[in-house]
Amino acid sequence: MILETERLRLRPLREKDAADFTAYRRDPEVARYQSWDTGYSLTDAIEFIREIAGDQPGTPGKWFQFAIADKESDDLLGDIGVHFDEKGHGDLMIGFTLSSDHQGKGIAAEAVSALIADLKRRFLVQKLYAYTDVRNKKSQALLERLGFVRSREIKKSGFYKGEWCDEFLYEMTQYPPLFTICLCQVPE
Repeated sequence: MILETERLRLRPLREKDAADFTAYRRDPEVARYQSWDTGYSLTDAIEFIREIAGDQPGTPGKWFQFAIADKESDDLLGDIGVHFDEKGHGDLMIGFTLSSDHQGKGIAAEAVSALIADLKRRFLVQKLYAYTDVRNKKSQALLERLGFVRSREIKKSGFYKGEWCDEFLYEMTQYPPLFTICLCQVPE
């Protein structure tokens, strides 16, 4: 499945993406609020991409990962994932990562908006949710700009990089007009 917006192509990750995928996962600024550390290797990336090859969105209890690629060059800018709840009740979790070079340009907002619009069109979505580290102000601002509402703080939600981390849970049950953006599905 491939989705296109004005500037982006959301498509499956490919082995040709492995070097760029590794580079931004190794970046301390990008990895700061993520569960992985900067020791992420090219081998890790290739194994991950091979493991998810052939996955389809909508499988209960599984993540589906999209590459966020430049529409013209097809260069990898980041990735975005959606997790479908195990019971198929329409509760979906999203997560996104962008390389440092592509942050602050509206790319994450464009990608997340396109993904949500497509999910609403193809699946019975009851609630979307996302978690973000309480220190990650940029992700919080993005989620709020897109219509997510902070519902609660979860203390010591995970132990990452040698410290306990607190997270905010964001939820969306109403879908603002922002999600009527133009996107098209492109045959693979």
